[in-house]
Amino acid sequence: MAQSEDTGVRHVGETLRATREQQLLTIEAIAERTRIPIRHLLAIEAGDYAAMPAVPYAAGFVKGYAQALGLDGPLYSRLYRDELNATSREQHYTPAPYEPADPARVPSKMIAIVGVLLAVVAVLGYLLWRGAPSHDAVMQAAAGTDQPAATETALPASVAPTPPPPPAPTLTGPVVLEATGPVWMQVSDRAGAGSSLFTGVLNAGRRFEIPETVADPIIKTGRPEALKVTVGDTVITQIGPNDTLVKDFSLKREALSAYTTAHPNGPPPPPPPAPVSPTPAPGSPAPAAPPQ
Repeated sequence: MAQSEDTGVRHVGETLRATREQQLLTIEAIAERTRIPIRHLLAIEAGDYAAMPAVPYAAGFVKGYAQALGLDGPLYSRLYRDELNATSREQHYTPAPYEPADPARVPSKMIAIVGVLLAVVAVLGYLLWRGAPSHDAVMQAAAGTDQPAATETALPASVAPTPPPPPAPTLTGPVVLEATGPVWMQVSDRAGAGSSLFTGVLNAGRRFEIPETVADPIIKTGRPEALKVTVGDTVITQIGPNDTLVKDFSLKREALSAYTTAHPNGPPPPPPPAPVSPTPAPGSPAPAAPPQ
């Protein structure tokens, strides 16, 4: 992972593509996570600046792409801007000379006055039409009736209390990760300042057992559907939705037991993607504050 984040050798797009391929993710999976069009993702990886939209939107796409891979989004967005500045793609233009208006084409003063009077009459007619009472209101006033009262919705007399969830069972036995397909994962000890226990691709059929000496093991992976997690003879619910980045997921026995109890029918749905806000270009004026 340190080699993948080395931006001193390759440009930003090459680094993002290498990280995506190392995590065995397709460009379609990234597009589904970030809601960024595939053509823009391919342009970022190829360094095709001409195919990208305006600089603020392009930098926002790079930020979202990097965050989907678990990288530092603002850092990669800033590096992408530096690459754009180095290419000097700014186009220069020559303003068209000012041409004075032809006096023969300017409308006369009388026509202008008539136009203003017609506009005033139209506005007054619209205001009078809006201020007139409706036909229904006039008929109700003549009959001496009011609007019918809104029907009140009857509330149920009592609501049955929701039973408390069953307590999570106590699991015993080793915590084992088994790959059902090739999957990249990183297992580390959160209590040991993030010391890595395993980083790489676990091929199908291979297993990795969490050492008993690890106090707080956590996992990071982009393909949770390719991992089977067991504690002893108990199979844990899939630790995340398909093709979704899972990070800092606890592999402690009590955490896995509580997770399986809370999600017995499968993992929770993935959260909606956060909107990518374009980063303003350096030196651009700050947006005006809304009126009070």
